[in-house]
Amino acid sequence: MSDNNATQNFIEEEGIFRATPLSWTFEETKAADSKAASIVILFGISQRWHPDPDGDGGSWSAAWPEGYATKAYVYVIGRNGTLNAKVVEGLVKAGVWNGDWDALKEPPQAVTCILDVQSSVNPKNGRVNYRPEWINPNADAPKKRGGGLAPVEPDVVDALNARFGAATRAIGGQQAAAVAPPTPAGAPPPPPAPVGNPVAVPAPPAAPPSQPAPFVDEQGQPESPPF
Repeated sequence: MSDNNATQNFIEEEGIFRATPLSWTFEETKAADSKAASIVILFGISQRWHPDPDGDGGSWSAAWPEGYATKAYVYVIGRNGTLNAKVVEGLVKAGVWNGDWDALKEPPQAVTCILDVQSSVNPKNGRVNYRPEWINPNADAPKKRGGGLAPVEPDVVDALNARFGAATRAIGGQQAAAVAPPTPAGAPPPPPAPVGNPVAVPAPPAAPPSQPAPFVDEQGQPESPPF
């Protein structure tokens, strides 16, 4: 299906944009050692996010005129020929694709989503490409970059403990013993253990209550997979 490249001005700058899919196609990689394939999506740009100088908050620009676009290569199939389920999940969450391959026979739905466009250098020709690296659902404000990694799920931790816990804890104990400081030469021997009933030592006072954790709103933890 045609993507009308001739009528579009492709943006050549990094940033966060609101955009709508205009057309799409399916494209297999040309590399002989890879079975990867992508849904190539042409997005029309509608607005740009302008963050506040202090890094907290920002605002969307006025509506852009038609004709500005960017192209995303969304690798729904990996190099080994298997489905990238997380990538598909990201497109579904953004409302761009419902996971039905028959949908590619028709133009995409005109849904507004948020693109995080970043630059990369083509190692073959040195050309700088500007392409969406993240596709997220529409929102009043974009997800923050660099918000940290997602915590490990408890069931994953339990499985790791069952498989490797004894071995890793043994290594940890050996390393702790290896780095323990040696007793300096000439140091006095430790005092002998008390005989009989030792004098009771009063318990230390209770520690003061810790400060409450700072409030984190719903925007504080990003969750969309890289594309």
